[in-house]
Amino acid sequence: MKKVVFSFIVAASVLSFACKSTQSVIEENVKITDEAKSVSEKDISSDNNTDDNNIIENSAPEEKIQEKSEAELYTKSLEKITLSVISSPGIATKGRSFAKPFVVKVSDSEKNPVADFQLKVRYPSENKNGKISYSEEVLKTGSDGTISFMPSAADFSCNAKAYFFPAPDSENEDLQKIAEAKGVSAEWKVKTNLMKRGGLISLIDYSQKNIPLRETASSSLLLKELINSGFSGVGNYDVPSKDIDDAQAVYSGIPEFVRSSVSYLVFGTIKYAEPITKGDTGFTCSLTATVSCMDLKTGKVLYSTKKQTSCTDIQDWKAINMTREKLAQEIGQSIIFNM
Repeated sequence: MKKVVFSFIVAASVLSFACKSTQSVIEENVKITDEAKSVSEKDISSDNNTDDNNIIENSAPEEKIQEKSEAELYTKSLEKITLSVISSPGIATKGRSFAKPFVVKVSDSEKNPVADFQLKVRYPSENKNGKISYSEEVLKTGSDGTISFMPSAADFSCNAKAYFFPAPDSENEDLQKIAEAKGVSAEWKVKTNLMKRGGLISLIDYSQKNIPLRETASSSLLLKELINSGFSGVGNYDVPSKDIDDAQAVYSGIPEFVRSSVSYLVFGTIKYAEPITKGDTGFTCSLTATVSCMDLKTGKVLYSTKKQTSCTDIQDWKAINMTREKLAQEIGQSIIFNM
């Protein structure tokens, strides 16, 4: 009987130990599972954060829309605009009105006229010894897209241009440059009114040693140039070389009866700018002309200029003659549009 009881107690003990062990194992497994779950959640959270960070880091910055400058907008507004000179008055004479007005047209890209378009006209308003000053006016195109500009009678001779370009509302210098680049021009030529009133020419040629020559080659060449350009009643005249650089001495040295018979005197010197040189292409001659135009009624110098030019030829004497002819042409054109 004692053995049975002992066996029962042992069995009970074994059973109790087994149950405890099983419970411990179950609790341990639960603990491990919870820890694994915790670790897994951390990993997922970490991965999610990493993805979010990547999204933030990889997302491109927002592009800022840059506003166009005033100059860019103005350039854009003129892209389809075209200006063209329809007609111009040709050569006028000092003191007389132009034969007809300047006419300029504004068209769009399809060659349709642009009405109510403001154009600025820049035109010569003064000529001081070859230096031109300008004035400006703003005109608006009509329904046919044109403006007509009729200048007042010019009280000065001039060889320049009139300019026509869009008139921006702003005085901004950049806009002004953009407008001027879009513009057009036409010749503004007013010749002297002394072409038919008679005159004298006295140009003194000098040698390479700076000695006055007796010949009057340059005077004769200039005389020919002026006559071919429409002058009349003009001829050569001898002014003493000692007076040629002094306007007052020149004026005083001309007798009253001569001064009263003609209107002007062209006088000056033609000198070598440098000695004649010989090169591979021949002889080169460089001459300098110092010339003035005087009103013989008053002694006032109307215009003065200094010009230099050169020519080359295989023969030295031809180079000299060619240079004198070229100077005579340049001087003649200057006289026509500045005296």
